[in-house]
Amino acid sequence: MSEGTCGCCNSRYMFQPPVFEEQHPEGKGAEAIAALRNELTCFRQNGLPSFVLCISDVSPAKQVLDDEHLVPNRNMAEGPFEVFADIRGVEGTAYSGVYQVGLKVSNKWPQVVPEVRVCSPITHAFVTDLGFLPACFYTALSEKQGNTPGTLLSVLEAVRTFLCSPLEFTGIKTKDLPQSFTFNMSASEHRETEKKRVISAYGAQCKHRMLFQRPAAWKEEWFHPDFWKSWKAFQGAKEGEKGAVWEREKGRLFNAEVPEAVFTFPFLSDALTGALLEEVDAFAASNLPAHRPNSMNSYGLILDDIGMTPFVLALREEILKPLAEAFFPLEGHGIDGHHCFTVRYKKGEDLGLDVHTDDSDVTFNICLGKDFKGGHLVVCGGMGAPEHRQHSVSLHHRPGVCVIHLGRRRHGAQDIEDGERINLIVWTRSSLYRRSEEYNDPDYWEESAPPDPRCLSYTHDRDYGVFLPYESGGGQAPDEYKGKGWCPPKPCEYPGFVSETLVPPRRASNGR
Repeated sequence: MSEGTCGCCNSRYMFQPPVFEEQHPEGKGAEAIAALRNELTCFRQNGLPSFVLCISDVSPAKQVLDDEHLVPNRNMAEGPFEVFADIRGVEGTAYSGVYQVGLKVSNKWPQVVPEVRVCSPITHAFVTDLGFLPACFYTALSEKQGNTPGTLLSVLEAVRTFLCSPLEFTGIKTKDLPQSFTFNMSASEHRETEKKRVISAYGAQCKHRMLFQRPAAWKEEWFHPDFWKSWKAFQGAKEGEKGAVWEREKGRLFNAEVPEAVFTFPFLSDALTGALLEEVDAFAASNLPAHRPNSMNSYGLILDDIGMTPFVLALREEILKPLAEAFFPLEGHGIDGHHCFTVRYKKGEDLGLDVHTDDSDVTFNICLGKDFKGGHLVVCGGMGAPEHRQHSVSLHHRPGVCVIHLGRRRHGAQDIEDGERINLIVWTRSSLYRRSEEYNDPDYWEESAPPDPRCLSYTHDRDYGVFLPYESGGGQAPDEYKGKGWCPPKPCEYPGFVSETLVPPRRASNGR
């Protein structure tokens, strides 16, 4: 187990997630998967417990971590095995909503408890950003179970109790926690309670109830006919033929704007983009509170915050996850998390967006509309690559068309010239990839040349002011950012690099 703690001196209260052994040498995969399937069969014959809304079949993990490297699982018969369930929290608590929970079960089940993570958005002091539960959960669960073998039901019940009453479940006393942590607990509970209130209030006045229903149900007319035809062909292909079908449909439907890196394709129909736009406008008219979609955009909406989690989860699991893995087998494998939101650009609000990278592994960017002019998507190189700040392509947004790229690819939005543009963004994340050395210790190469001005960031770059002017009194490149950049890191500067702090300020022209 990890030795990190929540700040308490007692190791019982270890706060970091433990490290799990995915395949035990002395384990027996056949017995473990048989026990899992037997319990799932009993669930379906006798009915699910009232707090479990649905539970998946058991399946072996296709990739595993080997010495922190993501590699194919060459012995899937020995696990680990994955099961997912939607569970409802305890009424009267801040966490009485519905959460998707993923269990990763080793070949020593049921003697060894599974690794647990929350796969749907949650704000919880005891849950990591990747959705993992801390060591104190497993310590308490082991003590409660004693020598009794675990069951899926006992684990799901424990997760439910822990999420709703973590101190009671673990026996941790509030007085033993740092003040900053208790403040975080209170703030997290307030955030979840407020989200529930907004979801309940807006549920009574939403425009398209089909976007909120559980379980989510797809309609063929929501998707562009060309995409739907290709997707059904791929999904309906036999296992041994999927590769050939994918290559055929990939060449027919998807445009490689940057080879092997940036793709566009017709995705959503006017029916769904119109419904989503109407929902965005209806929520704005409700005057209910909304959080900023991210740290850079001021105008937009987080879809999970208004009750659309079933729709987003279904979109992620059934369509975006397979697409992410097909295009990006490393970063897109095992997508099990998301942040889904809309952004809005119009005069008097956000006009554009400074170039940046996303907190995602694979990003899906879908234009919903409305009528607008300008506001191209500028795409540059990948983070750490020699061409990181070189221009790759500029794309004109078209309603219903999706752009897919790695989150670490630098990109930005040029200023909109007229009208209003709203985009749906889905940041997808893989917890397995994010625990790998490939994610946590990536290569960062020396830049090959001075940056293209279109790929300069006033937020991040140390040489922005060498090439472009800052603006006083606000504006699109506020001078408060001067001297605060980090890119490129010093060992990776291009030949002849000069920091903006060493040159006189550039004078803005044309009032800029």
